[in-house]
Amino acid sequence: MRREYRYGRRTRDLRLQRGWTQEHLAEVAGVDVRTVQRVERDQTAGPEALMAVADALGVEVKDLQKAYWVAERKPLRALTIRRAQDFAEVIRRAHHEYTYQIYAPLRSGTEDEVKPLMNEIFADIWAMEPGDEMLLESWIDSIATPVDELRRDGLVFYSIQEQRDVFLKGRNPGERIPMEDWTRAYFLLVSEHGAFHLGDQHSTEPLHRFSDTCQEAIQTVYRTLHEEFMVGQFDTPVHAMATRGDSLRWCDSCFPPDASGVRIGWNDLEAITGRSKLELLSLLEETADLRGPS
Repeated sequence: MRREYRYGRRTRDLRLQRGWTQEHLAEVAGVDVRTVQRVERDQTAGPEALMAVADALGVEVKDLQKAYWVAERKPLRALTIRRAQDFAEVIRRAHHEYTYQIYAPLRSGTEDEVKPLMNEIFADIWAMEPGDEMLLESWIDSIATPVDELRRDGLVFYSIQEQRDVFLKGRNPGERIPMEDWTRAYFLLVSEHGAFHLGDQHSTEPLHRFSDTCQEAIQTVYRTLHEEFMVGQFDTPVHAMATRGDSLRWCDSCFPPDASGVRIGWNDLEAITGRSKLELLSLLEETADLRGPS
C-alpha cells in the first residue's frame, strides 16, 4: 500500500469556499487557467504552480495536501498442480480467497466424471491457511486420490495466484479501510500438455503452454478470467500444429526454438505420449513399413 499526497480536492474546496471560478483563481495566482484545472485534477504537482495557487488562496502548499492510500499489486504467479502436494505451495502463496473451474473443453461424457472429483478436492479448501501445517497435510492426504484420478485422465490444475492491496468497507458511510497483500488463488482444470491462444482459428495471437514461467501466458489466462475472450485450446501443441499448420504463431518463451528452429522436440513428444524416443522411432518405422515404398 503506497501513501501519496494530492492537492486537487483541497484546492477546489478552498476555491469554492471563496466563491471563485477557476478563471479568477488563475488570475490571482498569475497562472494559466489550464494550470488551475490540472492542479484540481491532480495532474500536476509542480512546485511553482502549487506555490502560486496556495499563495493566491492565502495558505501554504502543505494545507492543500490530502493523503491517499494507493493500492498496489504484485506480479501474478502461477503453478501447475500435478500432485496433491503441489496444492500446499499455492496455499502458502494465496489463501484469502479461492475460485476453481473447468477451463479446458472436456471430451464427451467426461464432465459427469470430473465434477464429483473437483467437488471432493475443493470442498474443504476454504478452511486451509498456510500457518496450520497439520490441517494442510491432512487435507492434502484426503485429496490425493481424486487428484491422481484426474491426472490419469490427462487433466491437471493450472493455478494463478494474485496478491494485491484492497480497500474494505468501514462502519461509517464512505469509509474505506486499506488491507495490504490480499490474495486469491485461481484453480483451472486444463489438459496436462495443453496449449492455447486467444481468438479463433484465424488468430494471429501466439500459442502458449499453461506455463508457470511465461508472464505473457499467465497474464493472458488471467485476462480471460475477467474479460470476454474467445480462446482456442488444444490437448497438446501437436494438435495445434495439425489444426493450424503454417499459420500458427508460437510464443518464444513457451516454445523456444532449438538451433534448427524446431519448437516441439523429443522431450515434448516423450512427455505427451508417455513413450521413449526409441519407442517412437520404432513406431515410425513400423508405420513406414506398413505404408510400403513411396
